[in-house]
Amino acid sequence: MKKLLPIIFLFALSVWVFAQTDLPIIGKIADIKTFNKVYLSAPSTQDRNFMIKMLKKEKSKLEIVDDPKDAEFFLEYREVARQEKSGLLNIGRDYTETGEMSAYFYNADKKKVIAWSKTKVYYESSGMPTSSPNSYDLTGKFLDAWKKK
Repeated sequence: MKKLLPIIFLFALSVWVFAQTDLPIIGKIADIKTFNKVYLSAPSTQDRNFMIKMLKKEKSKLEIVDDPKDAEFFLEYREVARQEKSGLLNIGRDYTETGEMSAYFYNADKKKVIAWSKTKVYYESSGMPTSSPNSYDLTGKFLDAWKKK
């Protein structure tokens, strides 16, 4: 039993260490400065269309590809939190949505490198939006950062 305990401890420790190898590398926006082919990822067609609309509005030189294999980098939007409240006497609704967008690529070692990331909170009160949807706004913020590169 005394010999078995250290072996179990070493096994548990090695599993924990190996689990850390799939974490992404944090890079910089400059890492994707020469990339032009982008694959857009979003949880809904509407969010993806908002992203496309912003890219076309800004006349960016990015080429949107339909196959991830053709992409040089990825622009991913995801909703990370949503809180809904019913309005006064259930007229209208209030909610907040926290969204996050990341631009990333895979390096030569097949490791994910996050070149840019931003989080934004969207608020809607009684059916009246206070700003553009997160997927639209965050795509614009990405383009601003990408152009400065």
